[in-house]
Amino acid sequence: LASAEAVAAGADPALAIAYLSALRTLGQRPELVGLVSRVAEAYEEAESVQLAAAATLVAHLTRRPIDAPPDEGALSEAAVSLAERLVGRTSSSSSSSSSSSLRPFALTQLANALRLSSRRRDDEARAHFAEAVALAPDNADIHHDEGLFHKARGRFGEALAAFERAEALGREDKALRFN
Repeated sequence: LASAEAVAAGADPALAIAYLSALRTLGQRPELVGLVSRVAEAYEEAESVQLAAAATLVAHLTRRPIDAPPDEGALSEAAVSLAERLVGRTSSSSSSSSSSSLRPFALTQLANALRLSSRRRDDEARAHFAEAVALAPDNADIHHDEGLFHKARGRFGEALAAFERAEALGREDKALRFN
């Protein structure tokens, strides 16, 4: 695996995204937040890299057992912060068409980071999921993630509705079937 410095020096967003994808497959490592942060900083203007960085941190947050207390440590703080910046950049009032096409996914990463880090910001997570669904109503993955949020909070009717919508949109994987 290339070093974060080599990826950052390469000025190749595709390489940065591939590097971040590879980091998602690794186990928890204390240097993860630093590695992802260095790549995200080097590609500050590349919103696709920013999205991949947020997704990498959220992926590591999701590895915690479902009944574990929320994670309010450095990993969740970094995931929320990165996703908040990206959502701000993709706001509909100031964004290009590529930014606005990434917005539902940025909102989903932020909502996921919030749901995995603390219950104190559940209202924000719910609002971000609702906006993401409104912007991309035919995206099965967004509905699935919204279902995970409702399930984790004991809102099983809302969770089932979101999972059923994901299935109706064509998602057919083990994670959906389990939920």
